[in-house]
Amino acid sequence: MEMPLEILNSLRQAAEEDLEAARRKNNWATILGLIPERDGDQWRVLFGEDLVNGIVGFGRTPEEAMMALDSAMSRRDGSCVIPSR
Repeated sequence: MEMPLEILNSLRQAAEEDLEAARRKNNWATILGLIPERDGDQWRVLFGEDLVNGIVGFGRTPEEAMMALDSAMSRRDGSCVIPSR
C-alpha cells in the first residue's frame, strides 16, 4: 500500500526541520551560550570582550548571525557577515 503524496511530503518536511534543529544545536553560539543582539539594522553574535578583540558574526536574522559566527570561528580575522540575498 502506497502512502499518499501529501503524507510523504509532510514527513519529509518534518524530517528536514528536525535535521535543521539538530544542526542549530551544534553551532558555536549555542555551545558557548551566546545570545544574538541587535546591532543597528543587523543581528550580532560576539564571542569575546569587544569587536576588536573578539570573534563576531553579523546577519539579517539571529540565525544568520549565528551561522556567521560559525564561519568566523575558522577565519583569521575573526569576523564574518552573511551577505544579503
